Amino acid sequence: MSLSVKADIYSAETVEEINNSLMEFLEKRNPEKTLVVLPLEDFFAVPTHPAFDATKEEEFRVLVARVSSKAKLSRRQYLGGLILTQYEQRFSDPLIPEFVKNLQKKNVPIIVVTRNFSGSLNKIPYLEVWTWKYLFDKGVDLSKSPIGSKQIMFNKKYKKIGGTYPTFYKGLLSCNSADGENSPQSIIAYLLSQELKWLPDVIYVVDKKKSYIQSLEQQFKSIRSDIQVEGFVYSPVVKSDIQISSSEFVKFWESLVAKLNAITRKESTGTKEDPYEQ
Repeated sequence: MSLSVKADIYSAETVEEINNSLMEFLEKRNPEKTLVVLPLEDFFAVPTHPAFDATKEEEFRVLVARVSSKAKLSRRQYLGGLILTQYEQRFSDPLIPEFVKNLQKKNVPIIVVTRNFSGSLNKIPYLEVWTWKYLFDKGVDLSKSPIGSKQIMFNKKYKKIGGTYPTFYKGLLSCNSADGENSPQSIIAYLLSQELKWLPDVIYVVDKKKSYIQSLEQQFKSIRSDIQVEGFVYSPVVKSDIQISSSEFVKFWESLVAKLNAITRKESTGTKEDPYEQ
């Protein structure tokens, strides 16, 4: 097992590598003044159908671009939520629940971030609550984090997009990101500095994109120059033995686009002190 490092950004192929490194780092730091930021997509939520994995190949990317052109512009931003709720998902690594529990044993605050929208999606009243329960049912209880009891709607600072505002629900940050608005980096910084009134000394970020980690570092440096941000570019090796033909692939994505175009949403007023009260 090895980690390649450049500056404060590491590369890891397994959660075991990330876990072992963080446990070692936390021996030298105060865990309660440390934050770990994890992505929902490609970490906790990886779709299992071969039609999703096939999009990594050029032949299928061309096909999916052609089929996706039939998606309504007003519905394209809900693709992530549709895939999450209507297609089987798995964790990228079976060690993820143990990894999260190891962090929680040390009382480390954890934020799971998604660009997905909050609020209703078809028959689901609150996608963020549904997502939180999806994680809980798979052995990840975000409420056990020191900030895991908080429920916040960002209805003052951030734009309502698609009828709802970004939310922080018991450790899950739903950013409502679309068309360059409501960036996760900005909302994470605002959540900590303005809503929670707490800034860690060190932030560890896991993501597939190095540029995201770097931009999050810049965001926090603009708030307090001595905050240390370190990242893990997580690129798991995925080998799928399931083959899919071009005709099967097109049929699958045509069905998905039809579901996307039929999505229904309800607008949030953003007036309730507790948006989740019934």
